[in-house]
Amino acid sequence: MEKQPFTNAGFQALQAMLYINSDAELNQEADQITHDFIGWIITHFELDPSQVVFLVEIEHRVLSFIAAQTSFAVANRLNIQLDKPLFSYDAEEKPGKIIKTTTTLSAESSNTGDADGEGSLTIHIEYPS
Repeated sequence: MEKQPFTNAGFQALQAMLYINSDAELNQEADQITHDFIGWIITHFELDPSQVVFLVEIEHRVLSFIAAQTSFAVANRLNIQLDKPLFSYDAEEKPGKIIKTTTTLSAESSNTGDADGEGSLTIHIEYPS
């Protein structure tokens, strides 16, 4: 699978490629997201070195939370949006970057083992002024 640009269009293109896979293949992707989110991002998106550094520096609990949400969305073929400014980021000119999520994800499961998920996930990357 070819790497996508780290943009909303890139996220959409990756989802289109992933979501044609079988449920078993998609669940493998979701497991990779849960167990090695940074590695999964690096494998699937074109990142410059500063973006990799930012990923590595995200606080572990926040990274785990985002990974869990992303994994759930992927496993259930739900929409993921990346809300990121189009401008180029210059750490010297604009120090600081914030990542956060908003979601309408929900899950349900029955006593027979049936499960379903719905909603969407938006990952926001902001550069405070």
